[in-house]
Amino acid sequence: MLAPVFVLLQPKGSLRTPAKSARDLLRASFDEKMLGKHPKALYLNRSEVGHVIPEALDENKEKPLWEGSLRHADVKEGETVLRDWK
Repeated sequence: MLAPVFVLLQPKGSLRTPAKSARDLLRASFDEKMLGKHPKALYLNRSEVGHVIPEALDENKEKPLWEGSLRHADVKEGETVLRDWK
């Protein structure tokens, strides 16, 4: 019952109503005006758009991370619809 009041007093606080979370999710899914058609190198921190640090865009670091993630998840051929996933 107090969550809507806390959201009004502290919009960036840790307490969120389901309605606020749903608005943020819809925005992340469909707001092409704010995020672009195919957003890349950004994230949403609740309602605010943030950009990743340059290190996160380093392709030399991206490949080992991707390969390690596939290995830890034990993804095998035919288990994903992603193209060029290897």
